[in-house]
Amino acid sequence: MWKARNDKVFNNRNPYVGEMVDDVKVLSWRWALDRISMPPLQRSDWRNQRVIEMAELFVNQGKEYADARPSYPPQLFQFIASKTPSHNLVWDVATGSGQAAKSD
Repeated sequence: MWKARNDKVFNNRNPYVGEMVDDVKVLSWRWALDRISMPPLQRSDWRNQRVIEMAELFVNQGKEYADARPSYPPQLFQFIASKTPSHNLVWDVATGSGQAAKSD
């Protein structure tokens, strides 16, 4: 999405959703090939898999990811919260690992 945003800002090019989805599939395929022990998978097969099948490839890596992923310091969230006048509405925009989206 950041690539589409930069294309819009710097090249005045309107993003095409289908192209963005294809980009995500390609980048996730490359990531998976590099980091996950799985049978060889051709890019064309990866692109054609249903989303749920793709998600299942990562199920077993969740604990390893959580164990290796550093958490954010509480002071960061306090700083961000101090910059908003109200906390009764939340807008979750691609928070990545979801650590910032947790509700207490």
